[in-house]
Amino acid sequence: MGRSDLDFDRQKKDASSRMFCADETGRTHSLDLSTLFNDTSETVPMGPKTIAAVRAGDETYLRDMKIDVNIALSSVNDHGNTILHLAAAAGHTDLVCYILNAYPGLLMKSNSMGEVALHVAAGAGHLAVVEALVSFIKDISCNKPGVAKKIYFAKDRHQDNALHVALKRKHLKVASCLVCAEQSLSFVPNNDGVSPLYLAVEAGQADLAKQMWQHSNNGSSNASTLASMIGGRSVVHGAIKAKRKGSLL
Repeated sequence: MGRSDLDFDRQKKDASSRMFCADETGRTHSLDLSTLFNDTSETVPMGPKTIAAVRAGDETYLRDMKIDVNIALSSVNDHGNTILHLAAAAGHTDLVCYILNAYPGLLMKSNSMGEVALHVAAGAGHLAVVEALVSFIKDISCNKPGVAKKIYFAKDRHQDNALHVALKRKHLKVASCLVCAEQSLSFVPNNDGVSPLYLAVEAGQADLAKQMWQHSNNGSSNASTLASMIGGRSVVHGAIKAKRKGSLL
């Protein structure tokens, strides 16, 4: 194989880890996804000015800083939060979108609690941020099969996925958004054997529980199939608890 063939192969490998997106001006730019699943424990302290700027939603500060990708991926605050965690927690949707496009590798970075940015946004109830994350995940999944599953099924230290977190914090619109984005999230148990469907039933959220059911095999699952999908605690048990509380109609 000649040098030109080697160069061509290298270029193909490079292209496979990139996708092309249009920015707000309509111009197309390359999005490097090669760091998306980089698993590194090396971290460096995030500067106080950067922390303050991100919490304030100051996109201009980050643009002007032109932070190196490797530094962006390893910089964290005292709780292990990256700039994407901080922007998501604060509800700065535009800043989240900028960070995702500039540093897509941050999407799967977890903090000291094992939370990725989707957990944080869901827990804070920031629907617009969750929708932005879902949209970005959908876009990159076109070129990276399996990426969406890995991100949506990310679990924190309690083995909660983002849908668990949204339901525990009673953010029902966020929960509905996540159910629409990834159907099978509803049936994944956490450390306590509790699935999001169980939480919805226990809380008396009949409409949301129905939405989860309908998204399982297009609503065709029978009771035994659904029970095997849920695992852990029985949904019937959750329904009984809800009825005792008078919350299930």
